[in-house]
Amino acid sequence: MYSLVNLSRKVELQSSEVINNKPLDDAKALEREIANSKNQEKLKEVSEEFEAIFVNIMLKEMRKSINETGFLKGFREDIFRDLLYWEYSKLISKNTNLGIAEKIQELYKSNL
Repeated sequence: MYSLVNLSRKVELQSSEVINNKPLDDAKALEREIANSKNQEKLKEVSEEFEAIFVNIMLKEMRKSINETGFLKGFREDIFRDLLYWEYSKLISKNTNLGIAEKIQELYKSNL
């Protein structure tokens, strides 16, 4: 009889939780939190990529002030330098703190 009373109380508690939507609300909150964390990760990736693009543009402008050596003349040299400077820009934005990515994250974090 004691176990039957405990069982009926358990059922009452569970039914009141279902009526109050507590487990459902917890699940929705968890889903929102997961979506928000994924959005924040994506925002971080995009802002870091934007910073790399900015550094790449800056390096291209700086490259214009350097005299050509003529080592690999023409189209091949242009491709090589573009790829080289793109890798430089990714390394610079990753290893130095310019603050552009952080400012972008601050600006758009409230919109997530």
